[in-house]
Amino acid sequence: MSEPKERIEQAELMIRQGDYHGAAVILGEIVREDKTDGRAAFDLGNIALFTGEYETARKYYEEAKAAGYSTYAVYLNMAAACARIWDAGGSGNCKSIEKLYMQAVRASKEQNEQILTVSAQALFYLRHGMTLKAEREARRMADRFPEEYQGHHLLFLVMAEKAQYEDIENHLKEISEQFRDNLQYQLDSLAVLEMQEKNEEYLREAEKMPLVLETFPEMILRKKVETYGKKNDRKTAVKAIDELAYTYGDPDAVFAKMLLSLADGDYISAGTIANFIMEQEQKKANLRFYLTMYMQIFILYMGFDKKPDKKVKSVMEEYAQICLEWFESAGFDTVNLKTEISRVL
Repeated sequence: MSEPKERIEQAELMIRQGDYHGAAVILGEIVREDKTDGRAAFDLGNIALFTGEYETARKYYEEAKAAGYSTYAVYLNMAAACARIWDAGGSGNCKSIEKLYMQAVRASKEQNEQILTVSAQALFYLRHGMTLKAEREARRMADRFPEEYQGHHLLFLVMAEKAQYEDIENHLKEISEQFRDNLQYQLDSLAVLEMQEKNEEYLREAEKMPLVLETFPEMILRKKVETYGKKNDRKTAVKAIDELAYTYGDPDAVFAKMLLSLADGDYISAGTIANFIMEQEQKKANLRFYLTMYMQIFILYMGFDKKPDKKVKSVMEEYAQICLEWFESAGFDTVNLKTEISRVL
């Protein structure tokens, strides 16, 4: 049998690859053999945390600490698990969770560890309405690590929570010379414009940010669809939809292409796209799949000049039954759907 360290490393690789069950089997064996192996208990806690078993996660982190394995990550992940338990109405309280975050901060040694732990602590404060504490940690980080943007990003989140958009813009201008090439800085600069619904300015600024355009092209294209759609600039909006659909395979854009083809009377294209969507989404059996099936009823009806033959009508009836059953089981109001279907069947 391999040494415990080698087996733990194998299990940790499996965790990174998403094989939680396989990793848990190996780690469970190690813990049964040696209850003082804190690293194995920590890894079991991580598996429980990643799979939403927060009480189990907390138990394993306590075991890791008791075994002397008390790295910053133990306190940090335990704080995350305890916060989830508390948020769900379980045991715990704000002070005990805050204490865990502080222990994580104190146990962190490297700069990246310190940035990670303080960020997690600030976000905990922010999520629970403690904006003053969140702002305090953000400013401390910005002062302590002036070469890093993360403190400023946390400050952006605090000001955004308070809708201080002008303050955000002023702050970003103040630090622009140092951070203008930082991706997160650029995203924050766009986000504050989006919060104020300054969509056209958003797009103009995005065009000056090649890093954003290269990293998040779909995000920018979606904003173009939204912006030009509201302006009734169909040509520009459709161009963005085409790029999303054909270059990036964006499922929402593909669905939009189906609707556009139907609206334009191109029933062959609409039907082809509908069949493609249904093939892609069949295993998922999600809302998009059943909406597409529903639209296919009308595509077939119009495609056959409102006079579908017996075979086509049979397909339409089958689609209607399947769709309505799913929508009803999912809790949707099907009154209007049934009314529309009755017009073509």
